[in-house]
Amino acid sequence: MMPTWKGIVGRGFTPQDFNEYVGSLSFRDWRPQFVVVHNTSAPRLSEWHSHPGEERMRNLEHFYRDTQGWSAGPHLFIADDLIWVFTPLTTSGVHSPSWNGISWGVEMVGEYQEEEFSPAVRENTADALATLHAWRGLDPNTIKFHKEDPLTTHKTCPGRNVDKADLIRRIHERIAGDTGEHTITRPEPGVTPPVVAQSVPTISGPPATAVRFTNITATEFGGGSEAGMDSAYGGTVDPSALQVSLPARLPTEKRQVRVHHLASGQSVLCRVNDVGPWNTHDEYWTANTRPRAEAQHRNRTPAENGLVPNNDAGIDLTPGVFDAFGVSGPVNTRSTHVDWEFV
Repeated sequence: MMPTWKGIVGRGFTPQDFNEYVGSLSFRDWRPQFVVVHNTSAPRLSEWHSHPGEERMRNLEHFYRDTQGWSAGPHLFIADDLIWVFTPLTTSGVHSPSWNGISWGVEMVGEYQEEEFSPAVRENTADALATLHAWRGLDPNTIKFHKEDPLTTHKTCPGRNVDKADLIRRIHERIAGDTGEHTITRPEPGVTPPVVAQSVPTISGPPATAVRFTNITATEFGGGSEAGMDSAYGGTVDPSALQVSLPARLPTEKRQVRVHHLASGQSVLCRVNDVGPWNTHDEYWTANTRPRAEAQHRNRTPAENGLVPNNDAGIDLTPGVFDAFGVSGPVNTRSTHVDWEFV
């Protein structure tokens, strides 16, 4: 009996469009732990453009589904012009026998055991992998080459001309903002960076319901000059305590959440002790949607506090939570990606 085919996306993106596409996705049950990098070998890069990209996707679907009899294929095919999404990024693929269930599979178009590694493919790969690692809060140092899989027969993939250390360095640079490819910024030496998100207290808004949300951008509040700030729920915010802020008011019985930091593997139980960031009536957890700040940041439209968000945060964490996760940086400037759920 043939396995159920998971379907394909079959769309090509520029690096910027890919970044926006990935930001629109939401995980449920499957959570990749790292990326496995491959090269296609066939077709070679010189052959790739002999057919339109959409036709390539249909041909590859036929190969993996009908010829191989697999349930899926790799997640990405990266050429010198576009990043092609094949298997949906929110489900497991088939690409490396030991790691199919726990990793994304990324195919770079070319035969890099023999050919020079294409600079255009290399740059698109670095862009795509920076987006994926930043999205899930993964460490680029966890990247594996296909040939490292002990069960694979492809003992040279992705080819001798692909430098793993150089690729990882380029990904780190993009995540850090060194190349200007991404929106993550760092302060100039000697300059105190501004607070990038603050909680906006409110006393209205419906209660929330229990559900887990994934890959939510988290920023920092309640530390530095905000230490001892008033809480929307009465009292003050304790910067050393495990406290969070969500962008809508919650009833007392719902004000406890568990926050999961995938990059460190840590999770902590936190008290919801303020309302924000950016919005005050955004109960994104009740409608199974994403935080409004994501679209507001992307489209440069004002949030409920009257400001255009300079990030897409859907939760704020106190310095105590960032310290528990081992995220370094000046107080009230740190950010990361988390999953969270009501308890």
